[in-house]
Amino acid sequence: MKGGTEYSLYFEYQLGYNRENGASIRKKETLSLYLKANPRTPVERQQNKETLALAKKIQFERSQELLGNKEGYRLKKKDAINLLDYFEQFAKTANVADRLALVGALNNFKDFLGKKYPQYANWIEARNLSSDMMQKFVDYLVENHKGQGAETYYKRFKRMINYAVENEVIAKSPCKGITTPKTTFWQRTFSVSRSCRSCLLPIMPERILLLGHSSLRFTEIYVCAVDEEKKKAINSMPKLDIL
Repeated sequence: MKGGTEYSLYFEYQLGYNRENGASIRKKETLSLYLKANPRTPVERQQNKETLALAKKIQFERSQELLGNKEGYRLKKKDAINLLDYFEQFAKTANVADRLALVGALNNFKDFLGKKYPQYANWIEARNLSSDMMQKFVDYLVENHKGQGAETYYKRFKRMINYAVENEVIAKSPCKGITTPKTTFWQRTFSVSRSCRSCLLPIMPERILLLGHSSLRFTEIYVCAVDEEKKKAINSMPKLDIL
């Protein structure tokens, strides 16, 4: 019981018996998952339901690990690769111009794991990845980034995944078929461009010029002008006598 209000979930493994005294050999693994002792609201009851479902999923995975270690189906943990370390090394050494974006993508993935998959916050292997996890990661990026931020970070994350696939660290990409929502014009970030506005002010005195950043490298300028104002601007120009 945590603070008298939450139950702390853990696994207890029965590993056999001590031949000398007959005592059972047990191992305890805490999950850093908690259930409300007395859920009062629909939100708390739903949280309990989701936490319990996650615990059962971890239970199944642990049983597969034990079977693999016993029968030799899988690599032992000491021989496995922690993808967090692997991606971090790639982000540091990648010969690309957008290395900071790679680091940002990895930091977002770490934050996501800490909140949604705390059991993998410090160590995650290729077999722990899934399409379901990638979809939740995309949803997390969309919730926490505006404009094209989610799309940018997810593209950089897929680059790390593809690198791991190319080097046979991951058998196949869990990102296949998982995409970010397309950003629309109105989802982009806009700011008033004073310099551009001052240049166009003489011909459009009653209009506002917005500078919209559509991506990290390109900027699009959108101007709203009516035909009548265009005509006024043309008519206001002095006439020139052409010889």
